[in-house]
Amino acid sequence: MATAAVALNSLAGELTGTLLLPGDPDFVTCRLPFVSRPDEVLPRAVVRCATTADVATALTFARAHRIPIAVRSGGNSFADRSSTDGLLVDLGGMRNMRMDGDLMVADPGVRIRDVRRRLNPGDRAISCGWCPEVALGGAVLGGGYGSLSRLYGLGCDHLVAAEVVLADGRTAWCDADREPDLFWALRGAGGGLTGAVTSLVLATRPAVPATFVECRWPIRHAARVIGAWQRFAPEAPDEINIETVLVSAHGEEPMVAVYGVSAAGTAFLDRLGPDPDHVEIRELPGPAAALVSYPDVPEDIDVSGPSWGIRPGLRLARSEFFDGELPEAAIESLVDYLVARPVVDQSRILEFIPWGGAIARMAPDATAFVHRRARFILKHAAWVMRRASDELRRDARRWVDGSWEISHPWGSGLIYPNYPEPTRAPLDPAYHGTNLARLRRVLARYDPDGTFAADHRRTGRPRAADLLGRGLPDGC
Repeated sequence: MATAAVALNSLAGELTGTLLLPGDPDFVTCRLPFVSRPDEVLPRAVVRCATTADVATALTFARAHRIPIAVRSGGNSFADRSSTDGLLVDLGGMRNMRMDGDLMVADPGVRIRDVRRRLNPGDRAISCGWCPEVALGGAVLGGGYGSLSRLYGLGCDHLVAAEVVLADGRTAWCDADREPDLFWALRGAGGGLTGAVTSLVLATRPAVPATFVECRWPIRHAARVIGAWQRFAPEAPDEINIETVLVSAHGEEPMVAVYGVSAAGTAFLDRLGPDPDHVEIRELPGPAAALVSYPDVPEDIDVSGPSWGIRPGLRLARSEFFDGELPEAAIESLVDYLVARPVVDQSRILEFIPWGGAIARMAPDATAFVHRRARFILKHAAWVMRRASDELRRDARRWVDGSWEISHPWGSGLIYPNYPEPTRAPLDPAYHGTNLARLRRVLARYDPDGTFAADHRRTGRPRAADLLGRGLPDGC
C-alpha cells in the first residue's frame, strides 16, 4: 500500500474540501462517529467533502488504489457502517438546503433539527427521524420514521429525487423516470448501500398543529400500559402517533411512559391504563409537531432523558417488527429483565413504536422498504458512559441480546434498516424481506463489486483505542 500512501498526499490538492490524515489536529475528533462503538476503527484518511465532485474524487481514488471506503452523513449507524480502516468519505459538512416550491432540496449532512428550523416559517413539514443530530442522508434512505409518519408516511416516502455518486465515481440523478431501479433502492434499503447520496429532493407536507402528550407511571404498571398501548396505538387514527418507553437507569426509579403527538385530541389517554403520576400536555404549532421525538421536543418542553448534545460513550440497540400482540407473560418477562440487577452508569430502554396508518398504505414492493404490514417495532437499547470498563460494555451487550431473545419468539424476524446490527451483513434478509432479490439485482447493476454493500470496518489494522485512546477529549 506504499503507492496509495504516497498518492494520499496528492489527493488533497484535488479537493474543495479537506483531507485529514493521522496526526492532523482535527483527525482525532472527525474520525469518530456520533454513536460510539465497542471497538472503534481508525481510518487511513478522512475526506471531509464540500461538494459532489469531492465525493466522486474520493470514490475514484479509493477504487483506483483498492482502498476500502465508508460513507458517513451523521455517524449514527448502530452497526458502525459509517466507519472504516480505509478511506472515510465524510458528507457531514454538506449541509446546504433550500426550498423549491413545496420541495426541499437538501444535502446529506443536514440534521433533523435543521430541517425543523428551515421549514418552520413556511408551515411545511417532513416527517423523518428521531434524534436531532441524525443526518437526512442516513435517516431517509433507511426508512426514516418520524412523529407524523402514521399521517404522512416515512422519510423515504417523501423522497422524489436524489443525486448519487456511484462506486465508479459517476454521478447520476434518479427519480421515478430516471434510473427508476436505483431510485427504488434508495427509498428504504439503507443508507450508504447503493451509493453516496449527495442531494435529496423531498416533498414537504402541510404542517398540522398537534398536541404533545407525555404520561408517566411507576414501572409496576408497565405490563398494563403496554397491553393497552399495543391494542390501541397501531390501529389509532392516523393523526395519533404515540410510543411507549420503559427506562431503567442507574440512580433513578424505573418508569414507563407514553408520549407522542396527536392531531385528534387527547381523549384516547383514558384507554392507556391507570391514572399516571405525571402528565404533560402542550399544544404545538405544525412544524414543531412534525419533528417531535423523545427527548427531542421543542425547547420549551421539559422532559427527562439523555442530553442529545453529548456524544454517548456506547449505545447498543436491537429491534424487531411485530405483526401481532405480545402476550402478557412475555411483557412481564421483559419488564422483569429490564429492572433486574441495576448496573452503575448504564441505562436500559425498551421502546415500542407504532406502525400502521400511512406507512401501511404503501405496498411492500413499491419501495425497497418492505416493512409495511407490521403493527409495531420493539427496540431494545442500552447506553453506557464514555469511560465505561470493558466488563460494563459486555454487560450492556448481554442485556440487549437477552432482552431481544425474550420477545423474539413473537416477532416477525424482520428488522428496521435504520437500526442495523453489527453481526448482520447489510444484505441480511431480515432487513429486506421479500424485496431482497430485486435489491440484489439493482446492486449487481450499479455496484457490481460490492463497494458499498461490503463491510469495510476492519481488515486487521490496529484498533483506534490502541493508537488514539490515550487522552481522547471527553467531548469526542
